[in-house]
Amino acid sequence: MGSIEELDAAWEKATGMHRAGRLAEAETIYRQILASQPAMAQVWHQLGIVQWQQGRHAEAVTDFDRALAAKPDLIEALFARSDLLMKMDRLADAMHSLDQLVALTPDNPDAWILRSGALLFQRRAGEALESLDRALALNPDHADALTNRTAILQQLGRHEEALANLDKAMAARPSDPRVLNLRGVSLAMLGRHREALAEVEAALAIAPQMINAQYNHAGVLTDLQRFDDAVAAYDRVLALAPEHAEAKKRRALLLAMKDQAPPT
Repeated sequence: MGSIEELDAAWEKATGMHRAGRLAEAETIYRQILASQPAMAQVWHQLGIVQWQQGRHAEAVTDFDRALAAKPDLIEALFARSDLLMKMDRLADAMHSLDQLVALTPDNPDAWILRSGALLFQRRAGEALESLDRALALNPDHADALTNRTAILQQLGRHEEALANLDKAMAARPSDPRVLNLRGVSLAMLGRHREALAEVEAALAIAPQMINAQYNHAGVLTDLQRFDDAVAAYDRVLALAPEHAEAKKRRALLLAMKDQAPPT
C-alpha cells in the first residue's frame, strides 16, 4: 500500500465501513494504512475513535497521542482526547489537553464549553463560568453554552441570573426540554411553584423519558402539597431509573408522612 491511489482507496473503504458501524473491519484497514504510513495523523485519530467506540479507552488515548505527535495542531484529535479523558475521570490530563485546545482555537466556542465541563467536574464553578462567558462572547446565542451556564448558576444559587440566561436559551431553542426543565428548577427555587410546574410539564410533554424532568416534577408537586401526585411522579422516575436513590428516599418519606397524617 504505497501509492497515493492505493492509500486513497483504503482510506475511503475504511471510513465507509466506519460510518456503517463495521468497526472491526474499519480498524483493520486503518492499521494496514498505518503499517505503511505511520505518520498519517488523521488515520491515528480515526483509529482512536474506533477504539473508543469499542470500549478500549486507554488504547484510544494512545492513538490520539500518536495523532498529535504527528500533527500537534490536529484539532479534532485534541477535542476527542479531551472529551475521552474527562469521561475516564482523568481530569488533570483533560485540562492539559483543553488548555492546548483553547490556545490553538481561542475563537471556537465549543472548545471553551468543553473546558468548562472539565472545570465543573473539579468543582471549579467560577472558572467554569468564565469559560462559558468566553464561549458566549464568541456566540451569544449558543444554546449549549447558555444551558450549561444556567446549570452552574443554579448550583451557585443564583436563580434570577439563571432565569435571565434561560430566556436567551429559549429564544434559540423554544422547544428544548432541557431548557424548560431548567426553567422549572429556578422557578421552584424562587418559590414560583405553579409556574415551575407548567415548565416541567411542558418539558415532559416533549420528553416523557427525561429522568431529571420526572424527578423535578415530583419535587414541584411535593412543594404544592399534591402528595399523591408526587408519589406517582416518583414511581415514574423509578420505572425509568430503578436505582435512583434520591427518588426512593423522597418517595418513602412521602408515604411515611401519609401514614402519620391524622384521619380526615
